Amino acid sequence: MSIMNKNMTLSPYTGIGYRFKSDDSEEVKCNDGDILGFYRKSNYVYVPLGASAEYKLNDTWSLSLKGEYDWIVKAWHYSRIPTERHTTFKQPNGYGLKGETSVSYLYNKVKFSNEVYDTFYQTLNTFNTTRDMTMRLFVVADDLRTTRLEFEKQSQE
Repeated sequence: MSIMNKNMTLSPYTGIGYRFKSDDSEEVKCNDGDILGFYRKSNYVYVPLGASAEYKLNDTWSLSLKGEYDWIVKAWHYSRIPTERHTTFKQPNGYGLKGETSVSYLYNKVKFSNEVYDTFYQTLNTFNTTRDMTMRLFVVADDLRTTRLEFEKQSQE
């Protein structure tokens, strides 16, 4: 269901989601040769509650905002630190927050977009917090049968 007027579209959504995050920095070493990195796989099952809004500036340019709250139903992790034993653990539920802004240009039914988005996940009763900030440039044709082409630059905290 979308709420629309001449220049603005507001679309709320919900569903079920799965997130897999892999960190592999085991080979990262300090100047003195000590191993600095670790290996971790994180899995999250969550229920997203969100909305997106698109504002058309004219026939070719548009701006959009998207916000999402993710209720984490289940989370489990596996980690390996070279100097310690391997660990697998489950975590209680928590939450995630996502925000996204984009500027798009429509040319001959092909949309060129530049997005910046931020993702934050916090599981309750633990210190496991992840945050990703990403910039994407993608091209998508105006019909849904065409595959989306993305280029992504990501930074993590």
